[in-house]
Amino acid sequence: MKKTLLILLFLFAGYSIQAKVINVSEFGVYPNTFQDVTESVKKAIKECKNNPGSTLVFPKGRYDFWDTNAERRKYFVSNTSSETDCPSKVKSIGLLFEGIKDVTVEGNGSQFIFHGKMITFAVDQSENITIQNVSVDFERPSMTEFTFDELSSNHALITVHPDSKYTVIDGRIRFYGEGWGMNDNFFSIQTDTLQGTNVYSSWDPIGNSQATEIAPFKLKLENNFSNENYQEGQTLTTRCHIRDHVGVFVNRSKNVKLENMYLHYMHGLGIVSQFSENLNYEKVHIVPSRGRTIAAFADGMHFSGCKGHVEIEDCNFKGLHDDPINVHGTYLRIEKIHSPNVVTMRFMHGQTYGMDAFFKNDTVAFIQSETLRKIGFSTVEETERISDRQIKVQLSKPLPKGIQEGDCLENLTWTPSLHISGCRMEMTCII
Repeated sequence: MKKTLLILLFLFAGYSIQAKVINVSEFGVYPNTFQDVTESVKKAIKECKNNPGSTLVFPKGRYDFWDTNAERRKYFVSNTSSETDCPSKVKSIGLLFEGIKDVTVEGNGSQFIFHGKMITFAVDQSENITIQNVSVDFERPSMTEFTFDELSSNHALITVHPDSKYTVIDGRIRFYGEGWGMNDNFFSIQTDTLQGTNVYSSWDPIGNSQATEIAPFKLKLENNFSNENYQEGQTLTTRCHIRDHVGVFVNRSKNVKLENMYLHYMHGLGIVSQFSENLNYEKVHIVPSRGRTIAAFADGMHFSGCKGHVEIEDCNFKGLHDDPINVHGTYLRIEKIHSPNVVTMRFMHGQTYGMDAFFKNDTVAFIQSETLRKIGFSTVEETERISDRQIKVQLSKPLPKGIQEGDCLENLTWTPSLHISGCRMEMTCII
C-alpha cells in the first residue's frame, strides 16, 4: 500500500512539474510565420493564469502581434494625455497579464513585432511576474525619420528611412502607418548621430513644403529653409504629440522583473510603472534598431506612485524623445474641506488623472502650496471617487492648523527607494 502511494505521489509530482512549462506551440503559435498570433497567445496566457508557478515558453523566432485582435482595457496612465487630446482611455494590449500570479515569460531571444498603436506588454494587478530574453519592435514605428542630404535656402533633398511609410498627395508629403496617419500636431527633434546630440526642431517648413519624389524614399522639398536649424547629414525625427498608448504598462502589481529585454521602439511613454511595488529592471536595453535613431516616443522608464524598492541595473537608454528615467509621485490639491478630516482632492496635472491616488491606511503629508513645507501627517481611512479628477478622502485626524483649500496632499506610502547602477544613457532629450 505504501509503495503504491509513493508511486502515485511521484507520478503526481512529475505531472505538476511538467504542467508548469507551457509552450505556446501547444496553442498553435509558431515562430516565423508572420501571421497574427495575438489571439492564440491570449489562450496560452489564460493557461498560465490557471497554473500559478508556470513558465510561458516561446521557441526562438519572430512573432507578430496586430492590434486587431488585441485585448482592450480602459487605463488612466500617468503623464500621458489630457481629456482634450485623447478623450478615450481605452488601450490596445498585445500581451496582457491580468490578475495573474507566479508566471515567467521565457522568450529565448525571440523577436516580438507589433503592428499598429498598442501597449506591447501589460502587467495589471499581478504578482511575481518575470519577462525575460525577448526583443520588441514595431513593423512601422510611429516615429518618422528622414535625413537631410542637401540643404539650401529654398530647397532640401531628403532620404526617408525605409520604416517610415509615406506618400505625396497634392504636392505634400504625408506619413502614415498601420491604422493611423500623421496630419498635424507634430513634435520634432533633430538628431546628430556623430555628436550624439538631440535638439528641438520644427516640422512646419517640412509639412508645408512642395514635395516631389525623385526616387523611392528620396524627395525634394521646396520652401524657405533659411531660418531653420536643419543641418546636412542630420536626421529629423517627428511624431504626433498625443501619447495615446505606452510601451509597457505595469499597473498595481508587485514583484515584477524585466530582464534581458531589447525594446527597440515603444509608442508613447516607454515602460510606465504605476502604483506598483518592488520592481527589478535588469539588462533592459531601450535602443533603436534597423538604422533608426529613436527608440521611445517619450520617457524610457517612468515610475509614478510606486513603493517598495525599484532596482534598475545594467540598462541602456539611447535615442529618446524625453527622460531616460523619471520617478515621481503626484500632489493632489485640496479643492474643498467638508469637515476637519474630510476633503475633496483634485488632480491638477493636465495629463495625470483618473487613477486611484489614495488607498486605505496610506500615510499622507499635508503640503503648504506657497512654501511646499510638510506641516503634518495623517492616514487614509476611506476614499470615494467623485469624478476622473476628484477624490473624496476621509482622514484619521483633522487637518493641521494652517492647511486650507488650495494646499496639497502627498501620498508618502507610495514612495519607493531607488537604486540605479551600471546604466548608460545617451542621445536622449530631457524636457
